[in-house]
Amino acid sequence: MDKSIPWIAVVDDEPMVRRAVMRVLRLAKMPAREFADGAQFLALFDAAGTDLPECVLLDIVMPEMSGLEVLARIRQRTAVLPVILMSGNINPTSQIPARQAGVVNFLAKPFHASTLVETIRTTMDQTWNIQSVVHRLNQKGKSHV
Repeated sequence: MDKSIPWIAVVDDEPMVRRAVMRVLRLAKMPAREFADGAQFLALFDAAGTDLPECVLLDIVMPEMSGLEVLARIRQRTAVLPVILMSGNINPTSQIPARQAGVVNFLAKPFHASTLVETIRTTMDQTWNIQSVVHRLNQKGKSHV
């Protein structure tokens, strides 16, 4: 895969879910890479340098390392990478620690292909808008020094 092209990381321990998500993303012309577990993703993430994903689709319930543990490791490295958590059991109580850790959006499994694509696009738009505002505020602050 061309490392200059923005890509989406799909981290889920269920092969059928990964295949379905990857198929939808290919059809939507969204380059993606799949990872069978959090450790596999973090190995690439820690070694990636500047080739980080543009967005991460992250399953909450995985063996060995939960999605929230993976999220904590992501946040140790960067606060701005958008993460969308996926789970078959999303409720307001389970969302609280994830929101505090910086999750932008949630997808309740099973989800429709159009919901997946729209959630990614919305998440990317929200993140880009927030980063643009922060950048402008930082630039404005520098011009007054």
